Amino acid sequence: ENTLYYPARDLLFYQSDIHSNALTRERLSVVQALIEHRPVTVVTTMDALMNRVPPLSSYERGIFTIDLEETVDLDEMRKKLVMLGYENVTQVEHPGEFAVRGGIVDIFPLTEEHPIRMELWGDEIDSLRYFDVATQKSIDSVEHVTVYPAMELVLTQEEIETGLKRMEADAEELYQKYRSQMRTEEAHRIKTGVEQLATETRERGLGVGRETHLNYFVSKPASLRSYFPPETLVFLDELVHLDEKGKVIEQEFSDSMTSRLEKGYCLPGQLEMLLTTKSVFAMLTRLVALGACDNAQV
Repeated sequence: ENTLYYPARDLLFYQSDIHSNALTRERLSVVQALIEHRPVTVVTTMDALMNRVPPLSSYERGIFTIDLEETVDLDEMRKKLVMLGYENVTQVEHPGEFAVRGGIVDIFPLTEEHPIRMELWGDEIDSLRYFDVATQKSIDSVEHVTVYPAMELVLTQEEIETGLKRMEADAEELYQKYRSQMRTEEAHRIKTGVEQLATETRERGLGVGRETHLNYFVSKPASLRSYFPPETLVFLDELVHLDEKGKVIEQEFSDSMTSRLEKGYCLPGQLEMLLTTKSVFAMLTRLVALGACDNAQV
């Protein structure tokens, strides 16, 4: 009953994640359950365990609560929602969107089944209720609602700027290297690509999809295993197959990213976005040793 699926982020073809937030929603539903300490069984894959992810604490600072009768600054709320990955639209229809119309604010939290509607009296929340997207009719009035981020990389402005400077430094070093090798096309590609990304980020915020540059923004990336408490029970299906699968993923990722780096399509730090198969099994072994061995159920 309390089972959730945590899909891997496709680091080679990550545009598929960006164009639809369905996979992000599944991952963040798991994150929400773990933050709220709910009993949950998580089904996942080998490549998901190999993905480097932000620390669980970074999600927690992006969570905020809306309470009935509290006063709000609409401009500040709009900025906050955009920074957390929500899209400002005319009318909400999908998770991860919000709309402001006069004294009415609709927010469709990414991890919720229904959007929430706030009606303001001046700057005070006069009513707070869930509503149906299709009929626009109220479902249930509530006194408070918790909104989780709609993106997987929640950072402070200082962390964003620090990450951009690291990217720019790596891009400049790579640019000079390619120039010295008379590889002008690759040099131009890496320089203009990072300049455009940095400009857009400084003007519009981090944006969805920057998780592929995680190592530049987060000094100590985590793993999915680190999200779970030590007493977690771990069940591995077909261990040999998992080992083979992990090694194939490693090789495909290394070959693809090395090729992209040589052509000026990515930065050196992006080659470190994957944990090795060996390190994943080592982490799972430690989890078993620290946790449930006494129960002999693993």
